[in-house]
Amino acid sequence: MATIETDYLVVGGGAAGMAFADSLITECGADVVIVDRRHRPGGHWNSAYPFVRLHQPSAFYGVNSMVLGSDTIDSEGPNAGLYERATAPAICQYFSRVLDEHLLASGRVRFLAMTDYAGDMRTEHHVVSRLTGRQADVVVRRKLVDARFLESSIPATHTPSFEVDPQVRFIPVNDLVNLADSGSGFTIVGAGKTAMDACVWLLEQGVDPGAIRWIRPRDAWLLDRKFQQPLKLLPALIEGVSLYLEAAAEADSEMAYRLATYFAVDGDESEALHWLRRAIYLGNENYPWFAKNPAWNRLHGHGDFERILEDLKKTYRRNQKNWKRLLEQAPQSSS
Repeated sequence: MATIETDYLVVGGGAAGMAFADSLITECGADVVIVDRRHRPGGHWNSAYPFVRLHQPSAFYGVNSMVLGSDTIDSEGPNAGLYERATAPAICQYFSRVLDEHLLASGRVRFLAMTDYAGDMRTEHHVVSRLTGRQADVVVRRKLVDARFLESSIPATHTPSFEVDPQVRFIPVNDLVNLADSGSGFTIVGAGKTAMDACVWLLEQGVDPGAIRWIRPRDAWLLDRKFQQPLKLLPALIEGVSLYLEAAAEADSEMAYRLATYFAVDGDESEALHWLRRAIYLGNENYPWFAKNPAWNRLHGHGDFERILEDLKKTYRRNQKNWKRLLEQAPQSSS
């Protein structure tokens, strides 16, 4: 059996594995072996549905040594005014370029395609070719890195977790583009971005909305792409962060208090007092800390602030009496 020696054995040639190897090659003189069961790098993008795009700007994705895309802003379509989003073929081609032009070109990276890792993830490391069945031991001098830890599970490669009636025509999203007849309608199962893409794609192709049924196991948590922009549109990202923070502060007493102290330190008395009142309304009545927190030093002596503290002190002392009474009434545990 052949033996391979390396500093780092990276299992998985998707985005995480490629980014890790890229950083190693750039920052140090390590030797790296990447093993992947697919024929080229790119991970799940090699099995992605044809109409998928990144759900974020291309500038946010990829490895440090090479830019994905051309950092252009789209001028038309649903993404108009925002930075470009790469397609699946473009992403696969990009990772192939990273491998060929940077990693392999360094002379310190070997990419074992169509190969499975067959070790125990601890001390014994083996790889097996899917094409020839040949095995090799791997001696890892420094670290085994499992880049599959957050591997995506996509419809094209996994078995459904539910039963399907034999009379139902059941297909992965990838096969939508290969349909030869329309059928009686479409039922999309799933609450994630793949399901959303499928619904949007069908609508863009002219399918009647009434012919689409969407089954969502749960509601999705979405971020507005307008506020997830880099480079020239970075101010929109900062605006988005402030809006998310403000929304959280409207609902959570601790977040409201933190926002209040930020404005207090910044010298914005009006906003500081507004969010302090909001924090108290939501249940944060920690008078001892409010009174001694140095963030409020500028407002000591301010009429509104002092009135808030005085009211809060009364509530705090009243609560103390109630807590004491409740403790006295509590049954004593027997020893």
